[in-house]
Amino acid sequence: MRNLITTGVVVLFLLSVFSLFSCATQKVSATAETIPQPVATKEVEVAPPPQPVEEKPAGFTYHTLYFDFDRSEVLYRDREYLDRLAEFLLANDDTLLTIAGHADERGAIDYNFSLGEQRALVIKQELQKRGIAPERIRILSYGEERPAVSGETEDAYSRNRRAEFEEMH
Repeated sequence: MRNLITTGVVVLFLLSVFSLFSCATQKVSATAETIPQPVATKEVEVAPPPQPVEEKPAGFTYHTLYFDFDRSEVLYRDREYLDRLAEFLLANDDTLLTIAGHADERGAIDYNFSLGEQRALVIKQELQKRGIAPERIRILSYGEERPAVSGETEDAYSRNRRAEFEEMH
């Protein structure tokens, strides 16, 4: 009986030792898995710096200028706009400009062509005062031939008394 007890104790001892080693092995292997392994790195080619891009100047937003009835003087409110337009033209010396003068339908056809031309000419002179060479500006007149708005109301007439800009290159 003593042999049986001794054998049982030995078996229990061996089982506990075995379970201890298996737990330790599991812990060690778990720890070994979480340790990052060194990775071989490749040399990374550095991209050359970007080449400078030649920036084109931003365009200009042209506005229509309006005139009082039977008048060709630039209105005070438009002087600041002409300052900005001249600055743009000075900074972009390859830009040419056409100024088209218009009139409302009141008055004789010849008179309205003359008035449209005078309106375009006055704007050209204002731009010349601000340093723009006269050969960069072409003027023309449509008189009453190209109304912006049709109708025989003061609102329609006032919207047809105008000068418009077109850029040429």
